[in-house]
Amino acid sequence: MGHTQIIAAMGYSGIYPENTLLAYRKAIEAGAEGIEVDAHLTKDGVIVLSHDDDIGRTTDGTGKIRDFTYEELRSFNAAHAFREEAEPGTVPQLFVSKPRPGERAEAIGFQEIPKLADLFGLVGNQAVRVIVEMKGTRASNPDMGRLVAEMIVEYGMQEHAVISSFDHEYVHDLSAAYPALAFAAITTADRLYDPGAYAKRTGARQIHPYSTAVTPEMVRSCHEHGVEVVVWSVGETDEEAEMRQMIEMGVDGVMTHYPNRFYPMRRP
Repeated sequence: MGHTQIIAAMGYSGIYPENTLLAYRKAIEAGAEGIEVDAHLTKDGVIVLSHDDDIGRTTDGTGKIRDFTYEELRSFNAAHAFREEAEPGTVPQLFVSKPRPGERAEAIGFQEIPKLADLFGLVGNQAVRVIVEMKGTRASNPDMGRLVAEMIVEYGMQEHAVISSFDHEYVHDLSAAYPALAFAAITTADRLYDPGAYAKRTGARQIHPYSTAVTPEMVRSCHEHGVEVVVWSVGETDEEAEMRQMIEMGVDGVMTHYPNRFYPMRRP
């Protein structure tokens, strides 16, 4: 069984408030080898991290991120809607399950909506991969790709950061503009013809399929073309069997909201 990296989706978001520095730090402490985050631009061009483009689900505010300056966003508590007693899969706790004994050992408290720069500062020189999903499309966020790429270079994260998007034309053009950086094409399609060749044409070094779309043929095609397969939304409902299946197929990474539960699974 090959080495499969455990990527914490939005940080340790099954146990701690998603996309907060606390969730990122706890993911690293739990042994996650990567962190996946969602990037948006504020009104004044600051890259902040939030799954939604609206702050209403997770914070004590309402409105679109693009309509706030970063200083305005800092006043909102990104952990406001977090409830330890919430049932899994319910709004606002889409990715939370009831903790197992000993899993949550720290009070939550006030959590700011973090900047991408904050996460890069937290990771520092640690060998932790950071996957930055650009939310929206090039039409809706024309400056996003350039700003994320420039920040990766500024923080010296070229060897550890990956820029991902559902907008594959955007990925193609950005990979041509920044050939030293790694890009990924996100997909929900389960019948891509020769997905490895497709990813190469797109300029992507990785393909990020939804977990139910992964097949041994997809993994084989990608590996034949030197493309990594990193699966997303594994373990949303604590499905250890699904994780084991992904590992047995030889995927290169899995994104999960519970890195501590799955990290030991892929060890020899």
